[in-house]
Amino acid sequence: MNRSLASAGARGGMLSLAGQGVTVLVKLTTIVVLARLITPDEFGVAAIATTIASYVVSLMPLGLTLAVVQAPVVSRAAVSSLFVLNLVIGTLAAGALFGLSFVLPTVYGLPELQPLLGWLALGPLLAALSCQSQAQLLRHFRFSRLIGAEVISQLTALAVTIAIAAAGYGIAALAVQVLLQTGLLSLLVIVFARWRPGRPAPLRGEVSDLLREGMRIFGMNAVSAGSHAAVVPALGVVTEPGPLGQYDRAQQIIFLPVMLAVEQLQRIAVPVLSKLRAMPDRFEVFLVRAQLLLAYPSALVFLCVAALGPQVVEVALGPGWDLAGHLVQVLAIGGVFRTASQSTRWGLIAAGRSREGLVMTTAVQVGVLLITLSALPAGVMGVAIANSIAWGLAWPVSVIVSARTIGVSPWKQIGVTTRGVLVSGVAAVCAFCTTFLQLGDVATLGVGAAAALAALAAMTIIPVVRHDYAALVDTLRRAR
Repeated sequence: MNRSLASAGARGGMLSLAGQGVTVLVKLTTIVVLARLITPDEFGVAAIATTIASYVVSLMPLGLTLAVVQAPVVSRAAVSSLFVLNLVIGTLAAGALFGLSFVLPTVYGLPELQPLLGWLALGPLLAALSCQSQAQLLRHFRFSRLIGAEVISQLTALAVTIAIAAAGYGIAALAVQVLLQTGLLSLLVIVFARWRPGRPAPLRGEVSDLLREGMRIFGMNAVSAGSHAAVVPALGVVTEPGPLGQYDRAQQIIFLPVMLAVEQLQRIAVPVLSKLRAMPDRFEVFLVRAQLLLAYPSALVFLCVAALGPQVVEVALGPGWDLAGHLVQVLAIGGVFRTASQSTRWGLIAAGRSREGLVMTTAVQVGVLLITLSALPAGVMGVAIANSIAWGLAWPVSVIVSARTIGVSPWKQIGVTTRGVLVSGVAAVCAFCTTFLQLGDVATLGVGAAAALAALAAMTIIPVVRHDYAALVDTLRRAR
């Protein structure tokens, strides 16, 4: 059973990473193309509305999806009750967003926000429709169907968004992107899951237990996503749309892989870890392996982006985004530690310690948010620097507290991440040195990537690094 679970987790992890790769490619393509069709000022206006709306949409599972996934046994009637609850909350959230569409334009002095938020208010309701269908896909390890739905919805939204932006409707295109992707994803998940709600169970007993667990997970996710979502609206109060648009594009480039790495792998790690809850040794081994799978690739990507930020942005966004290039460099460093910190909730959720996880997540995320917002007077660059410092401080605290809560050693997780950062840091330094060759932007990226890969290969002479590489290869082998 252990081997089959490990293999299922590895296959799911590789599928998730493959889907994540496609997702990153699609979203980066969107960023690249739209940056040439929409001005920084338009991005700044749209960022306020889409950040708020996307945050609300992300909360629609209410933690109930993962509560169902990690439950040992769950009845159809109980899941049907949760479906009704998701639908009710989605409707209320849609109404709240619609109400905000009449308030926020006055707060920001931007009348364009009213129709934008009014349409985006449909998002929470569309997302709520498929929450329990998604839970069924995850619970039965049908990862490929879920990833397929995500890829199809993203590609479709990309094509339509580009067409609308090319026609000259920049802000409207950004709203359509959010709504179309959310709605199509919900539709496909419902179709692929083949689950239909039945007669709901009373809100007691089994349903009550799921609700309690779900609300704790919801609290962790709400605070975690909220610490990110609050920054752009807060900056919008003190910053002009132009610099705000530059910051939004920079943080989208960085936050995209953070969100995808943590959320995608969480959907694999939590179901597998939940099955290993009664086997502490196997639980810890798989948890450390999951951290290894996350640490090396994410640290390599972020630190190389930090080394080559201006070149990355110049190639990706084109001229006129110089400030975004420097912001990307700063935010990428914080992205390394943000990814590692937020992944600590996997073990807490799987071990049934979501209550403690909520307390820890709240403390960490509030601390990060306060440090970040304290730099508002320094503008967008000050906020970026403060945010990266905050995540650097949050990472070891998150690992130590979560590990002690679930009864495993924190040092193995810290060691894996530290090695990933150090090895990737050497590779990133090699990539940065290529900028002194004064080649063109595209050539610098190519030569820099080659230098980073050469450095990674050279470090196989270090036994502990060679052991980590072997573990990564073993994970790939299990995924076949």
